[in-house]
Amino acid sequence: GFLELLCRERAVSQPGDALDRALFPLLLILVHDESAIVACAALAALAACGDEAPGLEKCLAPHHVDKIALSLTDLATSRHWRVRAAACHAAPALAPCCASEAQREAVASLLKALATDAVAEVRLRAAIDGAACAHRFADEVLGLVAALGSSQKSRERECAARWAEALGCALETIPEPERSRVEAGAAACAAGLAADDAPSVRLASAKALSVVGDLEAAATLASDVDPDVREAASIALAARDAIAPETPRTNPLLSADSGECFAPDEDVPNGEGGAAADVSA
Repeated sequence: GFLELLCRERAVSQPGDALDRALFPLLLILVHDESAIVACAALAALAACGDEAPGLEKCLAPHHVDKIALSLTDLATSRHWRVRAAACHAAPALAPCCASEAQREAVASLLKALATDAVAEVRLRAAIDGAACAHRFADEVLGLVAALGSSQKSRERECAARWAEALGCALETIPEPERSRVEAGAAACAAGLAADDAPSVRLASAKALSVVGDLEAAATLASDVDPDVREAASIALAARDAIAPETPRTNPLLSADSGECFAPDEDVPNGEGGAAADVSA
């Protein structure tokens, strides 16, 4: 409950002193706790502060932002996949506070590191939270998507398509002129990967085309040699035909429940890269 003070306007007479003397050191201790359950709870509370008025940018001084950004970067290498996902989930709350290049670089490095994580749930979390940061980190996000899309590794190209999908779902939250830039970048990525040699990449591209990109590319995938790709492309075409221009874009992969993918009481998923051995408690 102490984090509620961070989002309460003038909660104490000298908010800066209170943060430095009590609240902020406790926050740093908890996010680095050896128990993954405790660390995830603290990170989830930090992420939730971004949804409260006035937000972290009204409560944190630049040196607070520096320390939190450094902590999140450190946690990106945690052996617990849920902690890595929770650290990524805190990025959108911290993004409005990043005024310096060093702070922006720290958040961008966090997203870049977790975009290609060994565990699928963490990669999905990075895509969702990266899209949530896109209105403030448009250059960094678009650069990352372009780099992933041109990678020699099929898994990274698949990640690029997932990011394009996430960006397409987040377009309504991005103001102009960034929205047009992000939409163009996501659309180009999704359409470009439709011709990929790897079926998994084409499948991810078809899913992305359900929310953003060229319908002609989706129509091409509807006759793909892979049945899963054909099915996803057909669903994409039907979804785009059914969505009115003013209707918010949604996708089953980016459901409201996906934010809980790092919940400490869930079973460890059978993910890639030894996820089953990556026990968080």
